Amino acid sequence: MFRYAVLVLTAGSLFGQIDPSIPLRVQQPTSPNLIQQIMEVQRIRNLQMQERIQAEELRRRQIQNDARATQSAPQAKPAEVKPPDTAPTETNGLYNGRFWKQLAAGEKIMFVVGFTNGIGITNVPNAEAYVPAKLTNNEIVGGLDRFYLEPENLLIPLSLSVVILSQKASGAEPALIDSLIAEVRRWSVRPLNQQGR
Repeated sequence: MFRYAVLVLTAGSLFGQIDPSIPLRVQQPTSPNLIQQIMEVQRIRNLQMQERIQAEELRRRQIQNDARATQSAPQAKPAEVKPPDTAPTETNGLYNGRFWKQLAAGEKIMFVVGFTNGIGITNVPNAEAYVPAKLTNNEIVGGLDRFYLEPENLLIPLSLSVVILSQKASGAEPALIDSLIAEVRRWSVRPLNQQGR
């Protein structure tokens, strides 16, 4: 009993020494510009995808080198492969519509699933501004396919196209959508070092 009383008295004296100048509530961090936040998330995803592509290319080359080393008989000349389109598939470090058009249908679905899950995992406030919540993954893919049919939209990063599609799906005014598309197009043609000027 005596130990309990000493413990209570000690604890009570410690609580009396709390510094009142230290705030007990933490302010919610303010989110940066919606477009900048999406671009940063997409830039990180692009870097991760580039690493996977490089690792796959390295593995493919190792397999080819191993196959060449084990074959002693001369091989027939392989069929000539047409070089891929050399237009850049990134805009300021983010994958754009050119990249989207090169993806197979399954890869497009996987991108949409990854994008929507990524937004969900990060607990972004106002997530419906980033992802069209009422649309299925196939509908999002169809919307992005239609969006990138216009050549002037090909430089727009995928993440920003999803935001535009989300705004359309949520019923935003056509004038607002057109203004957003025009702003993103202007951003897409400026070099990164001139952004914000």
